[in-house]
Formats: sequence, structure tokens, C-alpha cells
Amino acid sequence: MTTKIIRRLIVGAIVLQFLWFMILPAGNRLAPRSPEMAQARLRPIGHQLPSPADETEEQFRAAVSELIVSIYHRMPDWLEFRVGRRFEFDGRYFREFICAAGSVCGHIHLRAQQAGGISRAIIERAGLPGSEQTCWQVRSGVETKFDCEDLRAA
Repeated sequence: MTTKIIRRLIVGAIVLQFLWFMILPAGNRLAPRSPEMAQARLRPIGHQLPSPADETEEQFRAAVSELIVSIYHRMPDWLEFRVGRRFEFDGRYFREFICAAGSVCGHIHLRAQQAGGISRAIIERAGLPGSEQTCWQVRSGVETKFDCEDLRAA
């Protein structure tokens, strides 16, 4: 083999490596599907944060705003959220936190996973379209999966 052919093979290998590592895993349907990738496709349905039975919607909104400020160090101008329904789980009441910005829910989840991360527990529901929902409670950095049937509207 000549050096010209060897150089072309090396350049070709580098190009293929670039395409494989940078483009294919980003969403190409030919990329191998692992259980972790299937899990990542779960569609978030909602977050619930504890809310004592006597807590008003304004008090809950203030507590969530305080949590968001502790994460972002200010209340972002673009952030809008609303308070949803009340749920009961394991003898405690939770309220839905509804926010279109998924990054906010992600930041809250990451903070809740840390020991001493947030003072309230969170409940998350997720599911693939047309399939069963999966529920988790994150309390004091510990994530526990539970049956979504145990989460009842209050």
C-alpha cells in the first residue's frame, strides 16, 4: 500500500468516528436502543410537591418561588408556572407544580436527589404515550418508585 492510500484510510476512519460519536447517538433511529435510552424517552406528566392540608395556593406558590430562587439565584423573567390539583399519597398531601419549561423540573429533580437538597419531597409521574405511568418519590436524596394507583386526587 502506498502512503497516499494509508492517509485516505486514516482520514476516512476519522470521519466515520466523528459521524458515529457525534451524529448517530443524537437521535438517529439506527443507533442501538439501551434500557437507559428507553427510560430517557419517558414523557414527564407532572411534579407534585408536599403541601399541608391547610396551605393556601398563595403559600404554596411562595414556597415554590423560594425553591426556584434557591436554584437559579433569582426568579427568571421567562419562568411561568401554575399550581395544579391536590393529591394525597402515604397520608401526606401534595400539589401539582405545572411548568412548561422542562429544565426547571429537571433542576428541581437534581436538587431533590441531593441529601439535604430541598426541604420538601417531590413526586414525579412519567410515562410513554399509550402506556402505564411510572411514579417516584424523592425525599431527602432517596428516590423510591411506587405504584401510581397509590397517588389519589384529594
